[in-house]
Formats: sequence, structure tokens, C-alpha cells
Amino acid sequence: MNDANVSVVSTPADFAQMLPEMKELADRVSALPITLRPEWWSIAIRLHNLDDLFVIAVRTCDGRLVGVAPFYRTKARLFGIYTVRVLRPIGDRSNSFEYSGWIIDDEFIIAYRLVVELLRREKKSYDLIWLPKSTDKYLQPISQEIRRALLPFRRRERVFSAVPLPDSLEDFERRFSPKSRNRLRRNTKQVLQATNAKLVRCNNEADLNEFLEALFHLHQRRWESVGRSGAFERNPVEREFYKEFSKVALHEGWLDIYALKMSSTFVAVQFGYTVNGVFYQFQEGYEPSLGQGTGNALRHLVFKDLIRRGIDCYDFMEGWSEHKRMWRAKKEIGRDVIVGSPRIQSRLLIYIPIWPSGRFFTWLA
Repeated sequence: MNDANVSVVSTPADFAQMLPEMKELADRVSALPITLRPEWWSIAIRLHNLDDLFVIAVRTCDGRLVGVAPFYRTKARLFGIYTVRVLRPIGDRSNSFEYSGWIIDDEFIIAYRLVVELLRREKKSYDLIWLPKSTDKYLQPISQEIRRALLPFRRRERVFSAVPLPDSLEDFERRFSPKSRNRLRRNTKQVLQATNAKLVRCNNEADLNEFLEALFHLHQRRWESVGRSGAFERNPVEREFYKEFSKVALHEGWLDIYALKMSSTFVAVQFGYTVNGVFYQFQEGYEPSLGQGTGNALRHLVFKDLIRRGIDCYDFMEGWSEHKRMWRAKKEIGRDVIVGSPRIQSRLLIYIPIWPSGRFFTWLA
């Protein structure tokens, strides 16, 4: 541990200067989700006006970056009275944010310990650390070092779901009973015949805006049909985030937007990113007047194309439902984790059974 240096980057300008190194580190790390890409953080910092960063950087003695823990500092009011200083993961203000974690070089896992030791030393800089919506795969090495450092923490369970993809469509469809398999094929065939729609995929920047506007429109249409507002209507910054990060993702080869298009009209859109053999399904929408079968037909066709491309997994991300079970998704257990600093006040906060996402926490910035 004497051959490493740990420091804190606190300004957007310094973060931007370190961005090329962080990208190179992210490229070296195996199985990194899209929400832990530095490009995601960079756009989040700008769109959400995050100016008080607390990004922990771990370097070897020769200056090579081997670990990054991306936080920003903010405050919350507890019970409307007590002000709490919280370290939150960069990017968490997006409705699509999941998989809290850090970027740590696979060959320098001691960086997890070095990050936690710095957090212990910097105990006057925060009261709580909030790590929401992540799976044990990303949290286990962090939790291990938190326990080792004797920092107070509390966890609650979350459920995620994903579909491991086989090598062939035949193997995939064999997972269904003959009755379910026939119903799935029949629905897809009927939708395509009734709408005369074709499966299309966004492959170039010239078409990107058209696909995104279709997503925003159909997502809102779908939720309006049940008397609610969609994510992009409730949070206009989310729309801007999708527009900006989609350009980056398209350039990097991560973006996957599929749609059913009837002549010049979109009737269903599915939006996601594919990284390290995993398709992360973020948002979708369909024309409600055509029925849910339209969305199911698109998902069936997306599964077929992902299998054709050799993708390993279709990640539904957080949540579990009968619909996901129908597609033969498997559950994965995840957590929200809240950590306190070593100070007595923080230890007392950890013992109060409340969470930053609950009604007793009011974010001040």
C-alpha cells in the first residue's frame, strides 16, 4: 500500500482534466456497467450543475490511475430540522441511474481498501455516504472494506432481473412451454401483419434524433394511457441527458435503440446500451391504442437480434415482475447501502431506520 497515492478531485475542471485517464481505466476493467462509465459522470456533472465533487483517485507510485470512487457532496434536511452532509454517487440524479460502484483496476483491488481508508480519514468532510441501487457483484468488495474499517453502515434489499442469452434462438425458445412458445410467435406475427411494421435499429447520428423523439413520445403515450406521466415529462433534464449521452454512446458503439416502424411512423421503441456483452434495457414505449402486444413483439424481436449478435445477457435492471418472469428472467439480489463516517453523530444517524430516498429526507441541493 506504500506504492500508491490517494487524492480527492473536488472541481469539475480537475475532473475534466482527469477524464481521459478515467476512460482508459474503465476500458481495462471487466464487466463494468454503463452507469459507471466516466462519460456518464461527465454529462451528469454538467447537466445537474454539480460543483462540489469528492472524486477519490488512486494512483500507483508511477502515477498510473488504478481506481476512482465518484462522489459529489450535497446536503439534506432530516426530519425538517437536522442538516446532514451526504456523499452521493455522480449520476444518481438521473431516473435511469442504477449500479452504484467504483472503477477499480482488476489487478489492483487493494484500491478498494485505499478508498475506504481515505473516507475514514476524511471523516469531517461528510456525515453519510449513499450507495443506492446496486447488486452484490459491485457492492461486495466495497462492503468488505467498510466492515474492515469498522465504519457504521446499513443495507436494505433490492431485486434486479436479467435474462442470460443462449447461443441460438432455438435454445432460447425451448425455455418456454409449447403453449407459451406458440403464443409468443403468434403475437409477433400478428403485430407485424396488422401494422406492416419492420424492425429497425439506430445505426447513425443522422437518425438518432428521430429515434429519441419517438421514444419520448411513445413513452409518454404509454403512461398517459394509465393516467400517469412518463419519466421524461416529469424530469426534463432526463430528456437532455438521453440526448447528450446517446451521442457519446453511439460514437463508442454502446447505443442500442430498436423500434418497430410502420412506414414513417414509430409504433414501439426500446432503448438500451450494450457493453461487455450485456444489453442494459433502460426505457421503452409503444402506441397504447395498438395494445401491449406491440411492445411484446418488439421485445421478442430484440431478443432474436441480440442472440444473433452473440450478446450474452439481456439486463432488465432493477425490479421484478410477472412480465419479466414470463421472459425467463432470473432474479439477482442487490442493495441500497448507507454508510456513516466514524464520528459519533454519524453512527447515531445510521441507527435511525430511515433512508435518503424516503420522506424524512429532503435534499437541499
